[in-house]
Amino acid sequence: TPKEFLDILSAADDELMPMLAIQGFCGARQAEVLRLSWEDVWRREGFLVLNAHQTKQKKRRLVPLCDAAQAWLKPYRQFSGPIWAYTSSTYNHLLSEVKKLVGVKGKNILRHSYASYRLGQLQDVAKVSYEMGTHTADTLYEHYRELVTPQQGKQWFSILPKAVAGRKIVGA
Repeated sequence: TPKEFLDILSAADDELMPMLAIQGFCGARQAEVLRLSWEDVWRREGFLVLNAHQTKQKKRRLVPLCDAAQAWLKPYRQFSGPIWAYTSSTYNHLLSEVKKLVGVKGKNILRHSYASYRLGQLQDVAKVSYEMGTHTADTLYEHYRELVTPQQGKQWFSILPKAVAGRKIVGA
């Protein structure tokens, strides 16, 4: 749920949180995020760049960085180099600890949640399938259709860090 995602992001340390934000707000696979650099996040304004050598399907894709993702990642704007400097085992261990702390279970929960909430928000299987780099829109449609309402999708992609959440955004 959006509340659980906020809890996960808030419980993660400063090194783990960006990984979780990218997975939950961009639908990237864990292995893809482990291959990312900060340059991939900031190279194209408003988009996460996943290069062919970083993706499962070996195809480049641009995924929108929603305002919430940008807010969570803003403190890292001046960073360069790999987003994650440790092993995948370390990542899995720390994620397991955060999930235990928050009280959520499951594998690939952020990618699956992205699929559900993004499809609920957009109501566009082809676009979500492209953003996720999946084989076919049919699989996405079969597994994630009508699990989340458009309003719930909007809530997911509006989760802001506490420091930002209380501020009035001019023009919003």
